[in-house]
Amino acid sequence: MEEILHEGRFAGLIMHPSSLPNRNGLSGDFGKGAYEFVDYLVAARLNYWQVLPLGPCRYVGEQPGCPYLATSTFAMNPLFVSVEALVEDGLISEEEVAGLLKDSSSDGQGGSSQAQTAELKGSRHVDYVRSMKFKEDVLALSYERFRNKNECDEYNDFCAKNYFWLQGYACFEALQARFPDATTWLDWPQEYKNYRHLRKDAALMESLNTAAIVNDKAVPQTTPEFHKFVQYKVCRHWRDLRQYANEREIKIFGDVAFYVNLHSSDVWSYPEMFQMNPETSEPLYVSGVPPDPFCADGQLWGHPVYDWKAHEKTQFRWWTKRIRLTFEKVDALRLDHFRGFVAYWRVPYAHAVKYKTASDGEWVEGPGEKLFDALYKHMGWLLPKKALPSQLPKDKHGHSSLMKRLRHVWGFAGHQAQQAPPPECQGDADTYERRLTYRGTAPMIVAEDLGFITEEIVILRDKYNILSMRVMQFAWGDTEKGPNCEHLPYNVTRNCCVHTGTHDNDTVLGWWKTASPEQKTHLTNYLGLDKEPTAEDAHWHLVRLAMETVAHLVVIPVQDVVGYGSEARFNQPGSDSPSNWSWQLDSLDELYNPPVFDRFAKLLETSGRVKALNDSFPK
Repeated sequence: MEEILHEGRFAGLIMHPSSLPNRNGLSGDFGKGAYEFVDYLVAARLNYWQVLPLGPCRYVGEQPGCPYLATSTFAMNPLFVSVEALVEDGLISEEEVAGLLKDSSSDGQGGSSQAQTAELKGSRHVDYVRSMKFKEDVLALSYERFRNKNECDEYNDFCAKNYFWLQGYACFEALQARFPDATTWLDWPQEYKNYRHLRKDAALMESLNTAAIVNDKAVPQTTPEFHKFVQYKVCRHWRDLRQYANEREIKIFGDVAFYVNLHSSDVWSYPEMFQMNPETSEPLYVSGVPPDPFCADGQLWGHPVYDWKAHEKTQFRWWTKRIRLTFEKVDALRLDHFRGFVAYWRVPYAHAVKYKTASDGEWVEGPGEKLFDALYKHMGWLLPKKALPSQLPKDKHGHSSLMKRLRHVWGFAGHQAQQAPPPECQGDADTYERRLTYRGTAPMIVAEDLGFITEEIVILRDKYNILSMRVMQFAWGDTEKGPNCEHLPYNVTRNCCVHTGTHDNDTVLGWWKTASPEQKTHLTNYLGLDKEPTAEDAHWHLVRLAMETVAHLVVIPVQDVVGYGSEARFNQPGSDSPSNWSWQLDSLDELYNPPVFDRFAKLLETSGRVKALNDSFPK
């Protein structure tokens, strides 16, 4: 009898690298703090570390630090470079680091994070301005030392293997440094707006290799070579960190945004892959969601939308490269805005600019199975023989004993590691492109399928055995779906990934304090309690309910393990709050605190999600 594709019970934590503790009061990164967090995951006997998109962010303008508005979907965030690793490489000394750290706070902006921490436990926020100044200074000095060394074969190999995205990204970042006041690349001088034309202008390209002079000082950030060096280092630091985690049986659970930012090297380098006006270089349409009872004007997101016909003509090569490169960095993947693969809402750019609303838009069919069939073919993955239904009949609700009986009724594709590739993949050079070996079945993929989901979305998701998301905060007081609400614990099925909340939700404690009477009554009755849970226990109840579901995977935000309130919320969609995307854990001591550590460990053990101890882990 074949096995269920997503077998086993696993658990993990959501912690974006920027939120990792940093003794210097700066942003978390891929340095010592990240390794210490992996050590905690091992000690807690967890399986997964979930992160948000790891691309480079802008820290000025709207949504500073937003991982879903990266300037590249292929590059990694320079803010995450490990200073400790640069010291080990001999590119900078500890004394120089200490001096630059002091200089980064000399403008009077430093220390704001520490002040916030003193006000309320759990309310620390990253000072991105100070963090960026410090890392830019560290990287500039390290780059000069690197240039003066002999040729590095590993660096040259990195640049050659990643040329398809690295060259355009490096030029994009160099130009962004030369025109820092520009909102997007549409505001750059005309000769720089078209990357294809720029590449053909040898003199113009050569001029970029000479650093711009600012205040009588050469600025290396204005050259493409500097940004290639930064990507080489930050990608290597992530590679080493992931290897450290994998050696200890911790898997990295990554995230891919559906859309890409207008101000990105992706749109600038590959405009033909998006619905753009060839004459003005502006988008023809931008992304959003239509009006609903809660938002009369809809939500205007503003990303350029894909030209799916152009992607199909290339057999979705850009998307294949995107997913392939992502899986070189992570072990599992969340696909954001999964419904966009079936149908997406587009708004004319002129309307969006004039009215700032998404009301005048239309639904357009997405690529659906065409894209996923191409991905599976070129990645060398076997198509599942039959997906595990994530929605049972309404009168069954996914009870675990029923699930056991149904295993003998449905046929499932099991794990088939390192098999010979299927005939359609043999001889396909793109399938075996350098760095990804054939794995048989696909790695774990999770669909962000929250909100209004149609039957077509469910069919697409289940055909490829993609996990569905469930959120415990959404389970209570649903007057429309009532007992059939898919987020209720008894409706969760094995092919699911369950969270207490996502990065867009308030923490459980914050949610509980503002929950409606109907929500509180529903949860209280569900728990079989005579009175409402206390604020101190609310998060533990939702963590326990999530852990006890039959879901394959449960991933909890760190804030809900330590029991922080709204002061620790990571993002509030639709707001311009300066605290968005900047929350930071004070110290790992909060997780190691015996009452927290012991209670969490007990929940993992009693729910069957604890990882077996392994004495063979490297020390």
